[in-house]
Amino acid sequence: MYWYVIHVKNNLITDMIDTLNKNEDIFAFIPRVERWHSIGNGQKDYILKDLYPGYIFIRSCLNEDEMNEYYKELFSLVNTELLSFYFNDEQANIFNQVFNNEGIIKHSIGNIRNKILICDSGPLVGLEDMVIKVDRHHRFAKLDFQLFGSQFIMPVEVVSKT
Repeated sequence: MYWYVIHVKNNLITDMIDTLNKNEDIFAFIPRVERWHSIGNGQKDYILKDLYPGYIFIRSCLNEDEMNEYYKELFSLVNTELLSFYFNDEQANIFNQVFNNEGIIKHSIGNIRNKILICDSGPLVGLEDMVIKVDRHHRFAKLDFQLFGSQFIMPVEVVSKT
């Protein structure tokens, strides 16, 4: 599986995703993440936020030459360039695990025992050894995995700490 990223003007994102997803060999999406946020009246809940505004992620079995061949005209029409990401098997498995079939990173639920996060549910299950920091107040975990030059952050709800 190959991963690609394209940067598109905000007014063209929906049309571009619809066009790309017409091909059954492609899953194009705006990467979103659940964030703990105040929704008013003192209540808080998880809401969806764009992870990288203006960027479309593409997961496809088409290699870079095939993608450029099929979509060269479309990419030039919207004035964008295809960015390829060559992940090794471990990195590709992490990406496939954290993004659900809708391109959303859901929050994980876990406990901290002896300063180690142990997740009971969510996409962080099995990736706990990659967690380098947990912020219980803002409900996120920072992973030892970089994307676009910064640490990858995932939502996590810590139920208890012992």
